[in-house]
Amino acid sequence: DRIGKGRKWIYYFKGGGFRKWYGYLTFMINWSEEARSHYRSDRIARIINKELWYRPGVSWSMTSSSDPSFRLLIEEATFDVQGSSLFLKNEDHILPLLAFLNSVVAIYLLKVNNPTLVTQVENVQNLPVVRSFLDDDKILNAAEDALEISKRDWESRENSGSFSQHPLVQQNVSSLE
Repeated sequence: DRIGKGRKWIYYFKGGGFRKWYGYLTFMINWSEEARSHYRSDRIARIINKELWYRPGVSWSMTSSSDPSFRLLIEEATFDVQGSSLFLKNEDHILPLLAFLNSVVAIYLLKVNNPTLVTQVENVQNLPVVRSFLDDDKILNAAEDALEISKRDWESRENSGSFSQHPLVQQNVSSLE
């Protein structure tokens, strides 16, 4: 109850390993007014532009020894350069874009255009995306399903902020009475 917009803490996306759709929200950052004031005045700390606060987007690990993987950047998170992120004017296109970016086609194009271990924002921005793909309801539905599966999987891990119980542990309420 202390994480999210208007609260002391928010998730801090700093990249992570290979994981598509959702996850690697393992860090928190103090987002109180006092802390943000410190970040603005500190010569090393950085704070993202205010217009990007609390906006959903697409995020990925900038450096990876494997294929890049793209995840939803939730509204309760911020990011740094290692957890590169992009935002869309039309937020309804986030999930279809995630579907495209996590596809073998997008990964192939990224490797052809940038055969390094670093996937920068401009590499992702330069990918050709067909507008009709972003507006396709079948793509959106498949993306919603994939996101939900990934989210449930992530939240079943002890290092998830939403972890409550491992899925293999079942509690029979009637036996506790």
